[in-house]
Amino acid sequence: ASSLLTVEPPKNELSLISSRSFQSRKKFLVVDDSTINQLLLKRLLESLKATLVITAADGNEALKAVENEVFDLIFMDNVMPNKTGIEATREIRKKGINCPIIGLTGDDSINDHQIGLDAGQNLVLSKPCSPQNIKKCLISFGLCQEI
Repeated sequence: ASSLLTVEPPKNELSLISSRSFQSRKKFLVVDDSTINQLLLKRLLESLKATLVITAADGNEALKAVENEVFDLIFMDNVMPNKTGIEATREIRKKGINCPIIGLTGDDSINDHQIGLDAGQNLVLSKPCSPQNIKKCLISFGLCQEI
């Protein structure tokens, strides 16, 4: 199971984020077996005025979601029951889906990050992730404006 983000981001961090941050309305998939992690990421993305944030609890649910929606970016926990984020990423890439996938891991090792990159993830972040680090990632993929 994934490590939990047990502390909500301080309100002052969220208040630093512009209410009109996205270039245009965006769709995101947040895949994590922790409902707390799902909620935190969903809340952050919604504060940035995301059009749609869908959550999935494992890789199998993620695969169903990508069959029904086109996403601008996927946040993928790498360690989940049933189907891991690594397995789901490989299958998503085999389907020809090229949207950015940001892997999320509780393991800060270089090896763990490399496994995600080798599977087809564009970037792997160690949890817990601050709102500002998430926003920097979105900016780097051209999905979000600078503050």
